[in-house]
Amino acid sequence: MRKYPEGHSANKGQLGVIRERDREDKFNLTKVNCEVSVSVKAEVVGCAGGRYGGRCEKDCICKNGARCHSFNGACLCSPGWKGVACDIPAPAVFIRVIPQENIYISGNLTVVCTAVNVENISVVTITFRSAYTNMTETLVDDTANTATYQIPFMNSSINGVYLCSVTALDGTTLQDRYVLNVTECPPNRHGEHCDKLCDCENGGRCDRWEGCVCVPGWTGAKCNTSCPAGTFGQDCQEHCRCEGTEWCDPVNGTCICREGETCTKTGSSETKPPSGLYALLALFVLPIALMSAVLLRRRKWRHAVEEMGTRVLNQPEQDEEMHTLINISCDTTDKVSRWELKEDDLTLERLVGQGSFGYVILARLNIPNKEPVMVAAKSVSTARLEEGGDTQWSRDFYREADILITLHEHAEVLDGDERPVHPNIVRLYGVITESEPKRIVLEYAAQGDLLAYLRKSRDNTNMTLKDLVGLAVGVARALQELEVLQIVHRDVAARNVLVTDDNVAKLADFGLARDVYTDAMYVRTRQAGRDEPLPLKWMSLESLRDGEYTCQSDVWSFGVLLWEIATRGEEPHYSDVARPSCRHLVWLLKEGGRLERPDGCPMELYRLVSKCWHEKPSRRPSATELEEKLNNFNV
Repeated sequence: MRKYPEGHSANKGQLGVIRERDREDKFNLTKVNCEVSVSVKAEVVGCAGGRYGGRCEKDCICKNGARCHSFNGACLCSPGWKGVACDIPAPAVFIRVIPQENIYISGNLTVVCTAVNVENISVVTITFRSAYTNMTETLVDDTANTATYQIPFMNSSINGVYLCSVTALDGTTLQDRYVLNVTECPPNRHGEHCDKLCDCENGGRCDRWEGCVCVPGWTGAKCNTSCPAGTFGQDCQEHCRCEGTEWCDPVNGTCICREGETCTKTGSSETKPPSGLYALLALFVLPIALMSAVLLRRRKWRHAVEEMGTRVLNQPEQDEEMHTLINISCDTTDKVSRWELKEDDLTLERLVGQGSFGYVILARLNIPNKEPVMVAAKSVSTARLEEGGDTQWSRDFYREADILITLHEHAEVLDGDERPVHPNIVRLYGVITESEPKRIVLEYAAQGDLLAYLRKSRDNTNMTLKDLVGLAVGVARALQELEVLQIVHRDVAARNVLVTDDNVAKLADFGLARDVYTDAMYVRTRQAGRDEPLPLKWMSLESLRDGEYTCQSDVWSFGVLLWEIATRGEEPHYSDVARPSCRHLVWLLKEGGRLERPDGCPMELYRLVSKCWHEKPSRRPSATELEEKLNNFNV
């Protein structure tokens, strides 16, 4: 609200538009003997047409449909005019669509191209470049100053760039463009052509592809069926655990005793504890038990690290192991000792990759009574750590070793000392922690990482997109294994997947990959009190904004990996900026910005990719669903 000097009064004609609130005027109505309070507040929201100034006392000078600024009188010219008063002709062309709002699939659209103050027009042209095929076609050629193109039924194929061009007889060309990206159905419609009705009940939401998306507790095509007995939650997929005569709430699974009944457990006369006791347990006992387990886990981990001869200095209280390695065995000392190798067991061949604090060497591992095998030895130099004063790389080293050992120890033991791991997770042969440099010894993948593999495939005409998607199936299976053990990878990307001789994809690099790759992949960002390089373009919204890493955030990263596969190894890029900062990327993702569909990427695949980038983690597909969808993918 604009403030006026004391004693100044503004009349309604000067103010133009006035809203009234908040000022109290009291009137004594003697006939009915009552008092009425009226709240009034005057708020200036603009001057009347053709006026401007602090008291709207001045006349605008703008012409030819120009808008006048209500405070300083500046003129905003319409296309085709310039000058202080917008009274000087200036050749221009502009394009617009009708309607300008509420543009939906299956609706009508008119594209209008208009030339203003252009003399001796030769031709006015509207051309279209498809967002899907990248093909360009001419829609309209006209000699008038306005060209119009009608789209009677919109679908996804009409998305792209509409270019309005005006050419004069002297060869001068003026252009304007409009980018159309219509993806939504009209309200209460769904389907490929938005020709199906939703009519969702009980709070259900209409989704273009899924139809009615029900709230927890309801199911059915129109969300008009309550969850069957014994089930609850989203899509009624959860199973109740109520006992005896307890009733299961179909929304959240809460077990409730029906009014007038005495609930007992099946086969027992023991009555159900009062709900107040459960509240006390939830508030006090459970958090204390959980914190004790976490502290015990951290204490044994640090004790094991000291016995292994390492120095992990000044770990913050909220360390990454707390939310990424909750399921790992506490018996770390015995666990590592079973995997300890000697430096003499390795015959080093050549350097594979090198960064500021770590490197990877191709080597031969000599195994007693067996043939030597080729391995990749990942190392971190303690001398460089002391020189640089940074412990991030040491934490990553031991984090990766701990995760890989856990993955192998949870695998079923087969013949002899063979300790297999999931076929789509890189195999661990051992660790070297009792000498320098410390190493993690992994299987060697002859075809290198998936990123390099994708870029090589650009020149291979025999390599189809379906072949490449088959590699993503292997990564989805690896994520299922991590989900079972409650381990979060945090850096799922093509560069962190290895491809073996027989074209099997194996998830790898649980800690050191970022030191081998360039700054284009990792940006130094301060998060959770530490300054560390993060793969921003692969990270989910909640990871960027809150530092929260879950199996669902790994699914987001997997969506970016699928995008890399569709582009055959391009670096992810957003349309408005090439190298977004963490803050800018958070804003962009919150506003709905996502990586665009690559050229040649089938809509079926991009639709799956987009689901991986849902803002709500719970709405993203699981790793199991991803495997199923990709297995049924047809190019």
